[in-house]
Amino acid sequence: MIDNIVRSIATAISTTYHTGYTIYSEAVKQGFSHPCFFIACLNQKRKKISIGREKSDLSFNVHFFPSQANANYEMQEVGQKLFDILEKIETHDGDIYHGHGMSFETVDDVLHFFVSFKAILKNEDESVDMMQSVTLEVK
Repeated sequence: MIDNIVRSIATAISTTYHTGYTIYSEAVKQGFSHPCFFIACLNQKRKKISIGREKSDLSFNVHFFPSQANANYEMQEVGQKLFDILEKIETHDGDIYHGHGMSFETVDDVLHFFVSFKAILKNEDESVDMMQSVTLEVK
């Protein structure tokens, strides 16, 4: 699931920033090209809501490394666009997720854009005895 959302975030970003921007989802120690994006899942919270169903809240940090140092205008512009880009994403499976809790900050010449997505997960492994039939008597 996390991989699907990361790919969907990357697809949404690459739709707006076609060329000249590399998008990474794995850490690159050296030699990454600027400008670029790096997508990281910060945390995942899960809560059981019923038998076989869980509510999941996934938080992401989209890093943006500008083309040059001290590029505050470029980072502010990208941050503003990411609000629109990540407001709604669609996975390759056709699922739609709405971004919430969005914010951004600049630290050490890197833009950090924070966004969360909520999802309802079906747990196919749990065996559930489903009701086969019901009789209703009305008087």
